[in-house]
Amino acid sequence: MGHILTVRWRAVSARYPYLFSCGEDKMVHCWDLEANKIIRHYHRYLSGVYTLFPHPKLDVLVTAGRDTSARHGLHSPLWGLTAGKTGVTLTHHRKSIRTLAIHPTEYSFASGSSGGSNIKKWKCLEGAFVFNFSRHNTIINTLSVNAEGVFFSGADNRSLSFWDYDTGTSFRTQGRRSKTWRMCPSWARSRLRVDKMIKIYAKPSQ
Repeated sequence: MGHILTVRWRAVSARYPYLFSCGEDKMVHCWDLEANKIIRHYHRYLSGVYTLFPHPKLDVLVTAGRDTSARHGLHSPLWGLTAGKTGVTLTHHRKSIRTLAIHPTEYSFASGSSGGSNIKKWKCLEGAFVFNFSRHNTIINTLSVNAEGVFFSGADNRSLSFWDYDTGTSFRTQGRRSKTWRMCPSWARSRLRVDKMIKIYAKPSQ
């Protein structure tokens, strides 16, 4: 049996034939795509799970959501994939975490939330806090980072920012001129642009 309430996020592992899903039913499932069945459950949440991300090189799954029983109102656990157990619980955010982005080659990831110092960088595997990405102070809907260290954040107020992932420095910001919300970005394979719905942002010429 799968989810019994709305599914919030899903992601496919780059290392195994696994699909991970999470939802409003407080559950995180691991699906075997070859056998077409759930092979593992990840428990710990007391409220909906909003997002997740399997690391491309490590046996680590990062999940995030809204947990009203936890300090500051949320959890963001690092799970061991094979054991299905929480290794670290991160509690620096003060409001629910809405999105995650794992660096494709570096052992780190970022999380975005709905308030406070709302974009944070973390280290794997220890889950150590690195720093805040400041100045994008609104509800963060989506994050993305590429191998060149260009980091993107998109917000509920239709604003977006591009950052240096290593330093946390914002080098380009676009305000709320667009009539569309920033929900789901992805990097082009050429690494020279980022595609967001029907908009394409090109790398500035030198």
